[in-house]
Amino acid sequence: LVGHSLGGMVSLLLQSRKNVADAIVAWDPSNRLARYVKDDIKKGRIRYRGKEYLFLDWGIEITISREILDEWKKLGDVSSNMKSINCPVMIIGAGKSALKTDGKKFYKMLRGPKELKIIKDADHGFKLYSHESQLVKYTVEWFNKWLK
Repeated sequence: LVGHSLGGMVSLLLQSRKNVADAIVAWDPSNRLARYVKDDIKKGRIRYRGKEYLFLDWGIEITISREILDEWKKLGDVSSNMKSINCPVMIIGAGKSALKTDGKKFYKMLRGPKELKIIKDADHGFKLYSHESQLVKYTVEWFNKWLK
């Protein structure tokens, strides 16, 4: 199972609750989503679109329902959930991302086989080809190690 950013956090949280994967790689996973959402509302990066939907400007345009936003607001620090994950987990952080401390916190809480990689000059989106190549290389190596 692979997840990036919010998807990385959701992948880890799901594994902690339902044990759905044999191995996980989380790319620059986020934590404390409620804090980010509240900050983004204050900064105007979350705008309402009618009664049902919201528009998020997180470097890409995202439209979500109010229901999802309300769920996100309830999520606190989910790093303590990492203690119950037993499958192998690799965290790959982006060295220039504000979220790199979130990934390190997840890593510290994991109890099973784990590895932390930081791609030094990468941003959160791993936008440069060299960063993307390194990301894919680490991911494939992890799955080849644990899923054979």
